[in-house]
Order: sequence, then C-alpha cells, then structure tokens
Amino acid sequence: MKQYELLVVLPGTMEETMVSTIIAQVKNIVEQKGGSQITMQDRGKSRLAYPMKHIRYGYFHIVHFTAEEGSVIPEIQKELALIGEILRALITTFDPTMRAETQKKLGRTEEGPMKTLASVFERFGGEAKIGDAPVVEPKKREEAKEEKPVETEVSPVETQEANAETKPQEETQPIAMEDIDKKLDQLLEDDLKQV
Repeated sequence: MKQYELLVVLPGTMEETMVSTIIAQVKNIVEQKGGSQITMQDRGKSRLAYPMKHIRYGYFHIVHFTAEEGSVIPEIQKELALIGEILRALITTFDPTMRAETQKKLGRTEEGPMKTLASVFERFGGEAKIGDAPVVEPKKREEAKEEKPVETEVSPVETQEANAETKPQEETQPIAMEDIDKKLDQLLEDDLKQV
C-alpha cells in the first residue's frame, strides 16, 4: 500500500453547494477504485497561477488516500477526467515524513509563525518573546556625531547642487502678470536689437 495525494481544482465561479457534491463524487471514485484511509482537506478559494478555461479563481481540495500500486491510479485519473467541472486533478505520491521535514526546513513548525519570527530575531542579536514586537530606538545625536563621514569624490555638478540647497532662500513676493509681460517685452526687444 502506498500513500497518495490528489489535488482537485474546481472553478471559482461554481456555487459552494455544487463544489461539495463534486468533492463527494471524487471521494466515491477513490473509494470505488480501491482507495482507503481517505482524508479530505478544503484549501479554500484562491487565484490561479494562470487562467484555465477562461477562469481565474478556483476552489482547491486535497485528498490523501492509500492504495495499492499498479493500475489503481490510472483508473482514478480516467474517472476524474469524465467529470467536466474539474479544472485540474493531479495525483502524486505522498510521504508524510518528507512533508514534515520540508516544513521544518522552511521554518514552519507547530509553534506557528510568531515562534519562527522570534527565533529569527534572536539569531540576529535581539531578544524577543512571542507576542512582543521588537523595539528599535533611534540613534542619539551624540552617537550620530561620533560617526565618521565616508569620503567620496564629488562632481562639480553635485557641489553646485549642494551649495544651492544650503543657501538660504530669499523671501519672494508675488509678481503681477503685468510685470511679467513688461519683462518679456523688454527681453524680446533686446533680442531684436542684437539681430
């Protein structure tokens, strides 16, 4: 007997009552073809990686079962192919011990994500407890002054821009449109005289 995992993807446009009846059909097919120790897992509705039959969302269901090696799996696949509502049905071998090792390598443990975050924070020198958010204190001015600036070459353009930014800007008064027109006329007359 070997353990298998069946992933069934149904269209997201389908009603949930219809989804449950089709999943019941899938379970019956697996039982009829010799599957045993069947466990069902509803993974919910999610966006598909790419559209299938012009559908972008789907209901994902995972079925774990044990069956004898041989012609059982192709028979199950043929029966599932006859159900037109199924977008995808994929059967793979399943090893629960490998799944646990993979989850452990990815940092997913029974304690949950907060325990994982705390262990990562502690690894990088902080102290953390589950539920506590790390507190980052801003540098004090004395510490900031003690740091030596990094010496780099500065281009003349950057120097001019820096000098322009450091100069105090003079307070400007609003200019009337008449003054702007007079100034433009004067500039145009000066250009015509030079030509």
